[in-house]
Order: sequence, then C-alpha cells, then structure tokens
Amino acid sequence: HAFMKDFLEASFTGRLLSYSPGTGTTTVRMDGLFFANGVALGPDERFVLVSETGTGRIHRLWLKSDKAGQRDVFHDGLPGNPDNLSFNGTDTFWIAMPGVRDPAIERSADSLFIRKLLGGLPDSALALPSSTALVAGLGVDGAVVHVLYADPAPVSGITSINQFGDRLVMGSLTARHVMSVPVPPPANQERFP
Repeated sequence: HAFMKDFLEASFTGRLLSYSPGTGTTTVRMDGLFFANGVALGPDERFVLVSETGTGRIHRLWLKSDKAGQRDVFHDGLPGNPDNLSFNGTDTFWIAMPGVRDPAIERSADSLFIRKLLGGLPDSALALPSSTALVAGLGVDGAVVHVLYADPAPVSGITSINQFGDRLVMGSLTARHVMSVPVPPPANQERFP
C-alpha cells in the first residue's frame, strides 16, 4: 500500500532474485533497479525480462546461450511507467502501463527537497488520477509491434495484461472489473509516437 512512498524514495534498490528449492539458496540476479516490477520469461526460457517502473525501461537477463548471465536493456523509452508484463508464449511481450510518464514529475526526482515534501503528504494526495489505458506489445527482439491507448478508457490505470487466444485481458488496481479487447494488428513501428 505504500508503493508511492517507495517510488518517491527513488532508491534504486529493486532486485531480481532466484530461489533454488534443491539447495535452499537465494541468489541476486539483478540489482540497482528503480522500482522493479513485472517479470516474464522469454522463449524457451533463454532470458527473463524485468520492468523498471521508475525509468520506463525493460531489462533483460540472459539465462541460456553464450550470453548467459549478461544483462542488457531490452527496451528503453516507454511512454508510460511499465508495471506487470507477460509473454504470450510465441512472439509478444505485453506491457501494462498505469499511466503516461510526466517529464515534469521525472525532473523533480533529482530534487531531494521536493521528494521529501511529497513524501510528507497523505497517500490519498499522492494518487495520480488517470483516465488512460496504455499497453504495448514488444516482439522478442524488443521492437514495438502493438500499441493500445485510450483516454478516457473503460478501465484505466492498467497494471496487468495477459493474452488468451485472440483476446487481451487487462486489469487495474483501482477497477472492480477487467477489460477484454481483441489482439490488434501489428503496429509496424519501432518507436512510440
């Protein structure tokens, strides 16, 4: 419930951990992430993706091949703050974004004074109202293949998305229902508009 305070802290303490039931050990696989959030395995479990909500990036950790153990940025410059992500099992990673990123808010992240000031406000004052639904589909190479945007939307502040057959099912932390839409045709674009 205190996620906004964590976001304002901007501590880059997010991590990706793996747990081995056989040995009972937990290993840090990635660290230094600003509000790490969604996780999804890629094709044949060759890599795992982690969304970094605070920067609008998707990171990749290679699990197999000669790149095993290496980390890179799968996609940078998302127009919203990525939340959860999912893989459709064949060719698309779906990324939920609760709202559009605001450059003015991001510039204030460098100011400790402003972050402290905002951190002292009640949680209700920190809620970012949004009437926007924003999701993206990235190919297994990180290129944008789908963009869905609506404002106003029947379900806004999308925090989860999964593909079931030819439908996308989206949910939100603030809505009492889900939204289902057909999978759109490919966008044929490499960057967001």
